[in-house]
Amino acid sequence: MRLSERNSLYKNRYWFLRFGDEKSHLESLQNGNLRYSPLKRYADIEKATGKKGVGDRHEASMVVSEVDVSIYHEATGEFITKIPAEETALNINHISQRPVFCLYALNGDDLEITGEDERFYFVRTVFEEEDKKLLQKDFGEHVFMILSTPVFLDRLVTKMHQKEISVAHGLVRYDDYSKNSEERWSSYKKDERNVLFWKDARYFKHQKEYRIVLNTLITEPTCYDIGDIHDITSYMTREQLFTEGFHLAIEKDIS
Repeated sequence: MRLSERNSLYKNRYWFLRFGDEKSHLESLQNGNLRYSPLKRYADIEKATGKKGVGDRHEASMVVSEVDVSIYHEATGEFITKIPAEETALNINHISQRPVFCLYALNGDDLEITGEDERFYFVRTVFEEEDKKLLQKDFGEHVFMILSTPVFLDRLVTKMHQKEISVAHGLVRYDDYSKNSEERWSSYKKDERNVLFWKDARYFKHQKEYRIVLNTLITEPTCYDIGDIHDITSYMTREQLFTEGFHLAIEKDIS
């Protein structure tokens, strides 16, 4: 039985994973060095390779489908013609320079109960076979697990506030970009920064991404220190994660 089936509140409680190609990168993370990249970097990766996964050309863009694009004369402003377009992306340049740190978010749907006592549920992570294939394609072979989400986020936000940098964080929302969504467009209009938290479900939904975005601008990957987090983290390989699962004891008192 999945943890969320026993208690639906665990659908909205999360544990974080970070995949990496090199264990040394995750060791640096465990020392508290979070490496942020500007969103533009991920758009450039797909443009350079033609492959979606780590890369996504629609980062920091408002995407609309099935629209007519009006063409005007540059000098006179005179209307020339309309051209139908399957898809149009409105890029927001200053948003594309925001530093973003990405994590994989597990919730109670991804945890299988293996036992329990009066105080704890004993659980292990489980992955669908199709998700395993897609994650192997997109991410590295080493896995870093953050065991206490509230403690991690509290330390991160506190450290960034000390540097006078505000933080926005939350789950990415997934939508089919081949269709126009009123909810997605309303979100864009409400606050242009919301483009940071939408991605195309057709290609990225399996990534279950949780994003941490800093209110500053960078042009290259940059590390920000939040202090040592050995006490709330652990390692394993991706193969171990997919075959054995990561085992946790979860307190029954959701509060």
